[in-house]
Amino acid sequence: MRIIKKQIKINVPAKKIMEFISKPKNMEIVIPHVVSNYNISKGKPKVGFKFDWKFLMVGVLFSGKWTILEYDFPKKYVAKSEGMINSLWTYNFNERKGITTWDVIIKYEPPKQALSRLAESALIKINEKDAERFLQNVKIVLEK
Repeated sequence: MRIIKKQIKINVPAKKIMEFISKPKNMEIVIPHVVSNYNISKGKPKVGFKFDWKFLMVGVLFSGKWTILEYDFPKKYVAKSEGMINSLWTYNFNERKGITTWDVIIKYEPPKQALSRLAESALIKINEKDAERFLQNVKIVLEK
């Protein structure tokens, strides 16, 4: 299992970030290579909220299901992704004077389908950069 750890400061309250990232359609905008999120649970995000996803990595289309495991608004969000790429996403938010420090930990198994096309070390570097772009994209959208 691989681990990516990232942190960013965003000049908005934690609740604004968590509300934004909790909407599956917003993830299509800010996470690189997300093709679509669909079959989205009705209602507000909470433990057990689910949706299906499609993701394009190194020319291979992957699919799976996202499920929220922990939802402590506006402090913590934990979800698992199962399917062709298995991962666990943990978001922790710490707000001080309207500025939020967002810690992201992504634990994942590199998909074997992608490894046949790309060396694992290169894939790890791509995933690290994509995680950084994800956080930067959220910052850009929310600080406008």
